[in-house]
Amino acid sequence: MAAHNRRRSPVTLDFQTLLACYALVRVLQAVGLVYVWSIHRRYAPLRELALGSVIVAIGTLSLSSTAEPSLGLLTVVQTMLLGVGALVFNIGIVRLADRPAPWAIGIGWTAACIAAWLYVPLVLDSPIYPVIITTVFFVVCLGYAAIALLRAPDGPLSGTQRIIATLLFVQIAGLIERCVVLVRWGDAAAPMLSSAAQTAFLLATIGSSFLLTLSIAVLANQRLQRALDLAASVDPLTGLMNRRAFTEIVERDWARAVRNNRRLSMLLLDLDHFKSVNDLFGHRAGDAVLRKVADTLAGEVRTGDVLCRFGGEEFIVLMPDTPVGAANAVAERLRLAVATLTEDLAPGMPITISIGVAEKSATESSWEQLVAAADKVLYAAKQAGRNRVVVADDFRKAA
Repeated sequence: MAAHNRRRSPVTLDFQTLLACYALVRVLQAVGLVYVWSIHRRYAPLRELALGSVIVAIGTLSLSSTAEPSLGLLTVVQTMLLGVGALVFNIGIVRLADRPAPWAIGIGWTAACIAAWLYVPLVLDSPIYPVIITTVFFVVCLGYAAIALLRAPDGPLSGTQRIIATLLFVQIAGLIERCVVLVRWGDAAAPMLSSAAQTAFLLATIGSSFLLTLSIAVLANQRLQRALDLAASVDPLTGLMNRRAFTEIVERDWARAVRNNRRLSMLLLDLDHFKSVNDLFGHRAGDAVLRKVADTLAGEVRTGDVLCRFGGEEFIVLMPDTPVGAANAVAERLRLAVATLTEDLAPGMPITISIGVAEKSATESSWEQLVAAADKVLYAAKQAGRNRVVVADDFRKAA
């Protein structure tokens, strides 16, 4: 009978042991995130995640070393460390989801919860209420970050974001479960939880914290890799697609047009007298003109057209499934839109473009030859006085 009773006896973890285990997990999480941040120092969300995790680890270590909970100055400092650390950490997660950092709301919420944590026990003499307030604070912080992740689907990154959100919800469930057990047991349960509740909370915290750190590192690396890919495909001055990325797209569209006998047109655009802008007003003015023209062209091209800064002051527009007549109409619209522009950095200097238009025909065997055809009529537009559109078919007939 005695042996049977020993086998059935529950193993009880006291609250201080739970805090010590929790503190160890937080320290390991902080070490991991600080290491990731040391690799990617320029990525702001990682800085906030590392800083927040360090603050939480310090607060939790201090709390776990306290013999008896009280409302003394040390406990106030510990609570403030946990609150500030949680705020910074979860704002880092929000920013990791490419959402704006809610600093004003977060600081207000943290201050309100700390004030309530200090005031409520003075009115309601029970150690349970500070735990309830703390739980509500963490649940809101974690929930806000989880929702931010779920509301920011990002293609291949959305899977990692959902994993992180799920881990945050696991931590929320552990916090709520522990708080519910504590409230159910009443004041006598303040320093002690049931074995099942402690074990569930501890396992949820340890498992989710380790997986959360790993998932955050994976998502940060995915975002940084995407930023590198974007930088490799975007012109840094104008924000338009660069020539490298355009080449990948035009090769695909050209092959499809040849394979399916589809129409395909191309516009080659060049700014008129752009060298004079640089010579008279400087390269700063020239860069401003390029940016303004790029923004105007981007606002005027059709959905499905591919606009690219082809080099220097030259732009190109790929127009799949477009006959030369429709391409000519778009070219005229682009020319007129640019002709209305002015630039304060280049006063008195008109901004105009010349455009050459060419459509795929039997005479071109590659997209490079189509560009050459458009370039030939672009030169004709320059020779004819600039600020005009010349179509390859019309040029051939005139010749």
